[in-house]
Amino acid sequence: MNVRVALAFVVCILVSSPSWALDLTLPLQQELDAYIEGLNNKTGNELAEHLGKITSSGLSDDTLFDNVRALLNSKHQALMGIASKDKIIIHQVVTMLRTLASSGNKEYVSTLTKVMSESKNRAVRNRAKHVITKIDFYRDRNKIMQDLSQHVDGQSLHTTRILNLLKHENLIMSRFAAEELVREGKADTVVQEWLAQRLASRVHQLDDKLEIDTFAWYAKVLGTVNKAKYADLLKGLINDKSVDYKIRRHAKKILKS
Repeated sequence: MNVRVALAFVVCILVSSPSWALDLTLPLQQELDAYIEGLNNKTGNELAEHLGKITSSGLSDDTLFDNVRALLNSKHQALMGIASKDKIIIHQVVTMLRTLASSGNKEYVSTLTKVMSESKNRAVRNRAKHVITKIDFYRDRNKIMQDLSQHVDGQSLHTTRILNLLKHENLIMSRFAAEELVREGKADTVVQEWLAQRLASRVHQLDDKLEIDTFAWYAKVLGTVNKAKYADLLKGLINDKSVDYKIRRHAKKILKS
C-alpha cells in the first residue's frame, strides 16, 4: 500500500469516527521517513537489524520498498564481485530478500527471481526461492496490520499491528505474531496481558493442532519477554496434566532457558 493510500485510509477512518478519534497522519509519515533514513544511513549488522524492523512493520509503501529493492540490487552486485565472501553483506542480502517480500507486492518477484538465478551464494539463493512463495501471505498479513481503527493514544503503532494479528480469527496470523514477538524478544505490557489472559481462559478448550501450536507460542512469548512476571503462570501450565503436552513442553523449555 502506497503511503498516500495508507494516509487516505486513516483520513477515511477519522471522517467516520467520533471527533476524538486520533489523527495518525503525522506518526505514519514519521515512521516511513525513519525507515527510509535508516536504509540510507545504517551499515553492517545495524542495517540488517533495521531491515528486520521493516519486515515486521506490516507496511507495504511503494517508496519504502523501492528503496529496499535498490539497496538489494546494490548489495547483490557487490556479492557478485569483490565482496563475494563478505559474511556481513551476505547476511544483509539474506535479510533484505525477506524484507522485500514482506511488502506483499508481486512487482518485486522479478527482482527476487533475478537474485535467485544469479547469486553464487547458496544461502542467498535458498532464501530468495523461499520468500517468493510467501508474498501472498505477507499481502494478507499487511492488510490486517494496517487497520488502525483500534489504535489507542499512547500505544505504539507496532503494538496495535501486533494485536491485530494476535486477535485475528486466522490462527496462522496469530501464531505468526507470536513468532515475531519471540524473535524481537520484547512486547508491550498490553500484549503480555492479552497473551496471559488468553492462555488462562482458553488453554483447556483446545483440540485443534493449529490452535495448540499457537498457544504453545503464546507461552513461549511470555517466557521470552517477561519470565520473572509469568513464571508462576508457566509453572501452572507445566504441572497441569490436562494441558496439552506440547504447550507444557514449550513452557518448560522456555523456563529453563
